[in-house]
Amino acid sequence: DQKEDAKASVVVRLKRGAELSKSSIAGIKGVVAGAVPGLRTYNVSVVDDEGRLLSQSAESGDTGRAEIESGIREQLEREMVAKVTSILEPVVGKGKVHANASIDIDFNTTEQTEETFNPTPPAVVSQQKMEERVGGASAESGIPGTRSNVGAEPPQQGGSIPERFRQNEITNYEVSKLVRHTVQPKGTIRRISVAVILDHKTQFSKGPDGKVTSTSQPRTPEELNSYRELVLAAVGFKKERGDTVTLDNVAFYSESKPEEAPPAPAWHVRYQPYYVPALKYTSYLLLFLLAYLFLLRPLRLRFLPSASVALAAPGAAALGAKDESVAQQLAVAQAPEEALAPAPEHPAIAGQAEEAPPRSEPAIDLESLDDQIERELLREVSMADTGGRKSAVIRKRLIERARSEPEMISQLVRSWIQERV
Repeated sequence: DQKEDAKASVVVRLKRGAELSKSSIAGIKGVVAGAVPGLRTYNVSVVDDEGRLLSQSAESGDTGRAEIESGIREQLEREMVAKVTSILEPVVGKGKVHANASIDIDFNTTEQTEETFNPTPPAVVSQQKMEERVGGASAESGIPGTRSNVGAEPPQQGGSIPERFRQNEITNYEVSKLVRHTVQPKGTIRRISVAVILDHKTQFSKGPDGKVTSTSQPRTPEELNSYRELVLAAVGFKKERGDTVTLDNVAFYSESKPEEAPPAPAWHVRYQPYYVPALKYTSYLLLFLLAYLFLLRPLRLRFLPSASVALAAPGAAALGAKDESVAQQLAVAQAPEEALAPAPEHPAIAGQAEEAPPRSEPAIDLESLDDQIERELLREVSMADTGGRKSAVIRKRLIERARSEPEMISQLVRSWIQERV
């Protein structure tokens, strides 16, 4: 009775969208076949939970083997094309080489035993030679002496014995023999076919106008022969195996238009290395100005007027101590001052007018400010009594000036102090 081969089926539940690779499927089949005695891997079927066959069944075992052999062949062909391309591109230029290879591989295992005999020249293994002689005249015999040394009388003719001679020779020869046992493994290359095409070489020339132009020219036969020798060495060419290598020079077709000069970059791109640092430092300056206007200047205006008034007070006291000199100058300056500026109808009105000087007047230098203050003080003194009000009027005017123009008053007081020193 013939036994049927063992068979097995495996159902695999996969996640949604997941797929098993060929190596994973082969591993599953190997595990199942190893667990069951007498079970071959090609008799194991792997199916997913949706009923799709993931492995080759027993009837399609040859198909799976063909796929493996085809993958090996394609990999070898790709490697050979890469060899040819890598050896020619540095010489002819990148993109100017196209190669294709076809490899015939024998995936069968072959064992061969060969026994060869060589009849010439034969080898002598052993040789035997034998000679035998019977009959003829009998030899003398008896006691040694004179009688024995004397020959006998010749026999009578009727009683002679015939003589017989026999020779036997045996020679054994051995013919040389050669026994050869050859085992040819799988994957033996039976034939290689390689086809290579090269693009025309490009030459550049400079015209009278200075413009560089390119022209395409075919390659010389000497160049093609040298390139062919490189390809033969790269693919391992064997003439006795029937390998073929074809190399030709053909102009490649290109649909690309000639390259045009790139457009000039925009102005902001050209001047970017210049205006970016300028904007950076300008922003720093702007931040400093804003900080000065909204932080430092209000604080300065808040605290410096009191200091200016404090500095102006000693100056006013010094002026009060010199009332007599001011009174002496009053007589000289009274006439021109009255002619230039009409006196107000009431002293209070004049005082109010003088107490609110316009703040939008432009800044003047120290000498003109000194003269202006002196004239105003003289006019105030002329309108006031000549008694103890002179010092009060001078002090009041200086305080008003210090509040309206603290910086100028402080500079004026410092100049007075320097003059006194």
